Amino acid sequence: MPSVVLSARERGHDLVDVRVELDGQLLEGALAGRAIAVDPGAHHFRFLAADGRVREVEIVAQEAVKGRLVEADFSPPAQHVPAPPPPSPAPAASSRTVPTIAYVLGGLGGAALAGFGYFAWTGKSRHNELAKICAPSCPPAEVSSVRSKYLVGDILLGVGVAALGAGTYFYFSVPEPSGQAALANVRGTF
Repeated sequence: MPSVVLSARERGHDLVDVRVELDGQLLEGALAGRAIAVDPGAHHFRFLAADGRVREVEIVAQEAVKGRLVEADFSPPAQHVPAPPPPSPAPAASSRTVPTIAYVLGGLGGAALAGFGYFAWTGKSRHNELAKICAPSCPPAEVSSVRSKYLVGDILLGVGVAALGAGTYFYFSVPEPSGQAALANVRGTF
């Protein structure tokens, strides 16, 4: 003859103020911890807590199985915590191609500005030397040399600024691929 041991629990603790029905019949002392003999076959257990909560358990008692635990859990259902939303995908690396002319003009502008610095510095150094040595009656060849350095420096400054400006224009004037442009427009609205 099979037997069952009945138990009612809530949050890991035993409950004792619970009535138990077996196939619609009230079982006295069902939660006393003793095995209860049952006929082999399907059985319906109904656990009724003092506060009105009900738990039902269906089993099939098997012949020669003794002391089978039949437990009703009155613990509140676990709170469903929604998973955080997946991170938004990182924007794809820009696939726009920058024209080579932007880099060439940038390099030319940088070199021209370096040349301006050199000629302006050497012209100023020679100007200061001449001011100490022979000012105000320096030889015209020496004065002309200083003026030439200043002129070359000024020309290089103009070329450098113009080249960097044009390089910047070419760098930023390239349109983005169609998908990237649409994405940029959407991002700009937020």
